[in-house]
Amino acid sequence: MHGTQIDRVKDFVEKDPFTGLITGKPGLTFNQDGSLSQTSGNITAMGHHYFDRPSPLYSQPGQRPVGIGEHRNSAGVLQPTADYPNYYGTWGVEQILQAEDSANVLHQGTRPQVTIDMAALGLKEHLIENEGLDRGPNKAPFPYHDSSTAPPSLHHFDHTQDGSVNRAHDHTYVPVVPSAPAAAGPRAPDDPAHPDNAMLEQIRGGVRKIDESVGKPYDDMSERVSRSLLAACKDNREAHPHVTGYALASNALSRVDHVVMSKTGNVFAVEGRMDDPAHKRAHVEIDQAIHIPVEQSDQKLLAANQAIAQERALVQQQELARGMNEPGSNVPTR
Repeated sequence: MHGTQIDRVKDFVEKDPFTGLITGKPGLTFNQDGSLSQTSGNITAMGHHYFDRPSPLYSQPGQRPVGIGEHRNSAGVLQPTADYPNYYGTWGVEQILQAEDSANVLHQGTRPQVTIDMAALGLKEHLIENEGLDRGPNKAPFPYHDSSTAPPSLHHFDHTQDGSVNRAHDHTYVPVVPSAPAAAGPRAPDDPAHPDNAMLEQIRGGVRKIDESVGKPYDDMSERVSRSLLAACKDNREAHPHVTGYALASNALSRVDHVVMSKTGNVFAVEGRMDDPAHKRAHVEIDQAIHIPVEQSDQKLLAANQAIAQERALVQQQELARGMNEPGSNVPTR
């Protein structure tokens, strides 16, 4: 059997590189004529040796990876990355997400939390999205919690399917790409010349660390969170709805020393030491921030900076007026 040099033979037998001895894969029981009976033991073993083969992106030395699916690299060349659980699991995830969107059930004003044990199912978000995940009519990122970590970690499924293709070809990969910047208008904070670019980079660094802690790459959703948090650093009035006369200039952050994720799903930007009661902070709700376009956050930032400039100009005028009205202020000095 091994002498045929057929690649599939390696799913059934293996050759010891030192002794040259050829033996059956663990768990397989061959008949005298070299055939395999459909026993429960043989079926279980083949399920492991063939259908549990890893993706090329996650295979370890000595493993035989399997690459199936329709993922293409940046040059448009077919480069399959899926294994069997993720190739077929993509359809299952699509059905779950679209069913949740269709039902649109609210409990106490919020949608139920979708929880998936990704490790137990052998699923990886990256491989599923490589297959062209179809979110259906709703293209927004879908939040879910991965219960294979303790506590369950928050992740999001992105729509990576070209909705213009035939539904029968439902695994055509379309990478998620950043929105194209506006052709004209004021500078965006990702421009190095923008006065808040340094603060944006500080926030990006913090968000990137949060992503890395849950095994997630910094992506478009991460950027939307960063831009939303930057805008909140300058205008965080939404977090203080009952405060009258909220001054943006005195409450705005001038730098970000820490970016932390709370257990309630909020992302905080902190200026100062974490243990300092006088530190400044601003926050956004991550489930909302991931859906806010960067353009909208940038507009909020622009309006906040303009309001802060006006507040500071007014304070200067008031201080100047008080100085002129003080006794002796018009007396010439030597």
